[in-house]
Parts: sequence; C-alpha cells; structure tokens
Amino acid sequence: MLIFSHSSKLSENTASAPLSAAHPLHKELISAKRNRKRHRAPLHELLNEFNLNPRRLETIDTTRHNPKWTPDTMIEIAESKEEAALADADAEEEVRIYTDGSAIDGGVGGAAVLVREGRENKVLHFHLGSDQEHTVFEGEIVGMILGAELLRREGKVRAAVINVDNQAAIRATHSFDTTPAHYLMDRFHETLLSALIIQDTNTIPIRWTPGHVGIEGNEAADAEAKEAAQGLTSETKSLPTTLHKN
Repeated sequence: MLIFSHSSKLSENTASAPLSAAHPLHKELISAKRNRKRHRAPLHELLNEFNLNPRRLETIDTTRHNPKWTPDTMIEIAESKEEAALADADAEEEVRIYTDGSAIDGGVGGAAVLVREGRENKVLHFHLGSDQEHTVFEGEIVGMILGAELLRREGKVRAAVINVDNQAAIRATHSFDTTPAHYLMDRFHETLLSALIIQDTNTIPIRWTPGHVGIEGNEAADAEAKEAAQGLTSETKSLPTTLHKN
C-alpha cells in the first residue's frame, strides 16, 4: 500500500505533521492501531509489526499551491563553484543571509547567519533530532526557515539575499511536487512571506554558495549548523512560530 511506502522512516519524526483527519483512511488507521486479539486485518498487522502511530505519520497533501501561485524566490545558481564564489564576493546586497544544515554525532540541525556590514552577525540554531529520524535535507530547509526569520526580524532593508549551499533545496523553492518533508518547505514560504511583506516586495534572490571555496559567510553557517546538529537550539522566543515545538 502506498500509505506505508515511507512508514519506517516517518514513524517517529513528524509529530508536528500528523495524519490529516480528512484523509479517507484516517478513521480506519486510528482504529487499526488498537490492539485486537481476534479478526486482525492486514492494517492491524502492519501498524503493530512496525510499531507505527498513525497520529505521527507525515501528511503528504495531494496539492500544495494554488494554480496561480508564483514563486517568492529568484533562483541564482552559477555554472561552477568558482563563479559562485565570485558572485558572493561581488554581492552588493545590504543584508546577506547564509544558511546550512548538518548531520554530525548522530544528530541533525540547521542554522542561519545574517551578515550586515558594520554590525555583529546574527545567528539562529535549531536541532531537529536524531539522524535516524531526520535527514540533512530537512536540516537545510530548517536553516532556510531560520534565515527567513532573521530577515523578518531585521526590518526594512535596501536589499537582501539568502545564500544556500544545497542546489536541491534551492530548486525546491519553486516546486509544486508533494513529497516527503515538503511541509518544511511550506513553512519556509510561510515565514518568508512575513519577511517579504516588511520588505514591501514579492520575491528575494536565493543564491547558491557552495562550501569549501572560501566563502566566509557559508563557512560560518556550516560551523553553526554543526552546533545545531549537536543539540543547540535558539530560545523559543527567537524562533519563527513555524518551528515552535508543541
């Protein structure tokens, strides 16, 4: 059954994205989780064999955006790492935000660093949990959510850019696909919208800044993401509401 295609991976890592009550199998799944001694159907066997909690399965919606939705990011991906490094060196935006995700010592986390000339860097961290329950890609998107929140808190600026070292995460900002972990990208768009309203604009550049080519902001984000993967999370009051834990 399709509903179990990602069950092992998602059984414990998505408490914040429960199975929708509108799903046609919701009632049956909740019922099947109950321990029955007689007349056990295949659903009973599957849920109990793999110790799956239907209330903690990620919801993969059939649709994500209105057909008239337009992306809120302008993707900039250079042809090579060298060109990307030059683009960062020549960047003229007043505010540059660097984000990253990391998996280290069995944990996964994301972080964002806001760089503004003449001011101390601002940083946010978020620890997702075990690498048995989360992926680096999730950490990358969480870093982007934190970056959007830093921009929102910065107030009105002349120009800003979000720098990301993962091309797949960048391209996912324009995706309509419904895939595992897409709810995190939806939270990114939600947080970014709040920031863009303050900036009085509809879009923001999202630029590829690869690692290990001497981009200072990217190296800073990489170090902070490792701290997040090892357990560091910023104070709840500093985090976007989209990342508040229940």
